[in-house]
Amino acid sequence: MVPALNGRPGVNSARYAGKQGDDAANNARLLAELAPLTPPSQVGDQGGVAAYYVCTAALAHPTGEVRAVVEGRCHGVILKKFRGQGGFGYDPLFLIPEWHQTFGELSARVKHALSHRARALEQLRPTLRQLLG
Repeated sequence: MVPALNGRPGVNSARYAGKQGDDAANNARLLAELAPLTPPSQVGDQGGVAAYYVCTAALAHPTGEVRAVVEGRCHGVILKKFRGQGGFGYDPLFLIPEWHQTFGELSARVKHALSHRARALEQLRPTLRQLLG
């Protein structure tokens, strides 16, 4: 999610450029759309544009009763140049300012601990503990 792009690529991130999972094309489109953006209010401390990954997770009973809905976010900035070979998708462009590294540079262990998915699932733990007794 890039607030400066009205939340794009959003839920369409994997097919942002048209074809499902074409990381190179998706990144190229994102960078092209960000190129004209230079207002200081849109630029992060590391010279990139503010962005965040978001994950919404739900836990439901087999009857369909929703027991919990949570959201996890991981904030960072989108850089203008790729850094790192790890991860997938936008990871080589997504810098975590506190770590001074992109998700493409961080180890899988650190990335998974900081990720939007980890933060969402962490919020589900109390509900799971309660349900599993």
